Amino acid sequence: MFVRNEYKQVMLDSWKYCIDNKGLEVYGWCIMTSHVHMLIGTNKDRLENIMRDMKRYTSERLRREIRNHPQESRREWILWLMERAGKKNSNNIIFLYETGQPAHTIKRRKAVTGLLWKKQKIIYIVVQRTISE
Repeated sequence: MFVRNEYKQVMLDSWKYCIDNKGLEVYGWCIMTSHVHMLIGTNKDRLENIMRDMKRYTSERLRREIRNHPQESRREWILWLMERAGKKNSNNIIFLYETGQPAHTIKRRKAVTGLLWKKQKIIYIVVQRTISE
């Protein structure tokens, strides 16, 4: 999925918008070829609302980018995968590309998990990024 820079940029643009406008806090991230790892929090909107909006926007933009990319040889297959994943989520009116847990299952982490938990997750993300390169 995320083998083209244009597709990765869709994710980055989406995150930037949510950081600037919705209070998303990103402590660590890694864009893999087929999915995304994020260590996140929020200082404004509810995390499940941010994730819902971000996933909806990102899936729509990714579908548009895939449809319009002149060199996308996997177009039909990727769009089919996105549609199939979207049909599995009963919250979808349109078909969404699943980049992680459904927004309604994401729970805000309590502050008591603390810095150690964040450091462990960031180390995991860095290791995953290193392995994938």
